[in-house]
This record gives sequence, structure tokens and C-alpha cells, in this order.
Amino acid sequence: MALFFGKQRGSDEDENNGGNNAESSNGLAIEPDKARKWFETAQVRAETRNYEYAITCYLNGLKFDPTNLDAHQKLFEVANMYKTTGGKAASGKELREMSANKRPVDKLAAAELAWVKDALNASLALKFTKAAAELGLSEVAYWAADYGARAVLRSKKPSKSSLIQFVDIFEQVN
Repeated sequence: MALFFGKQRGSDEDENNGGNNAESSNGLAIEPDKARKWFETAQVRAETRNYEYAITCYLNGLKFDPTNLDAHQKLFEVANMYKTTGGKAASGKELREMSANKRPVDKLAAAELAWVKDALNASLALKFTKAAAELGLSEVAYWAADYGARAVLRSKKPSKSSLIQFVDIFEQVN
């Protein structure tokens, strides 16, 4: 354990959240209790049609538990509702704010924000899928690659190189 400012790192953190921290095989700190609170808030916001804030809440929760595939899927559903009610693509400011801490999980959240607000953009799907695969989130990467490959196939001019990149990710995560 490392000492920072006179405190042992790790022991205080576990005591503060009841010891519900877990570490995934890829070294990500998983805190399901904190994530659950964000997901519950997101669900309430989505039910009141405050889709943009619901998206933010889901992404904040996913920073605490990026392995939660169900939350990624629900985020995507809310983002589709956001888009059908006139929602716009993510702005540069939103993306910078989402990745402000510069941790890998923040970069993943920023990539997902960009993608869910422009779901038919195969290059954004590919960026998120690669980020998930690099973090060892195989199930999430597989789901995103499947969706992204379908988006490529639905486009007016399907890109062979994009399809090949998605296939490569399928092979990497299987």
C-alpha cells in the first residue's frame, strides 16, 4: 500500500464504502454501490423525460462499474429517446468534461458519450469498442462491436475497413 499525505491508500477507501470495492481482472476499481445510485438516478430522470441528464447519470455510474452491460444497454435506450426528441450530438465541451480526470475509465465514458449521442456513426462506435476492448471489457466490447457492425451494414456506403476493424475486435475479445 502506498502512503499519500499520511494515509494508507486503499484501507480508508474500503472502510468508507463498506468494503464493497472490487477489482476486475483488468485492474479497474469496481464500486457497484456507487454505480447503482447513479443508475437509479438515471432511471428516474429518464422516466421524467430528462434524457440528457439521464445520459450523464448513466455515464457517471459506468465510471464506477464499466463492466455492467445492462447499464450500457439502458444508456443506449435513453440516448435513442434523447435523439428522437431532437437531441444533438455531444459537444466538445461535454466530451472534455466527461474525460476531465484522464483516467482510462473517463476516456471510455467520453467515447461512449460521443457514440450514444450519434449512434449511427460507425467511427464513434469503433472508438468506443476499441476503448472497451483495451480495458478488457470483453462483454461490453462484443456488444458494442455487434451494434457498430450493424450500423456499418445499414449505412448507404458500408465501409469495408470499418467492418474489418469490427471483425478484428470480435476476434480479440473472443
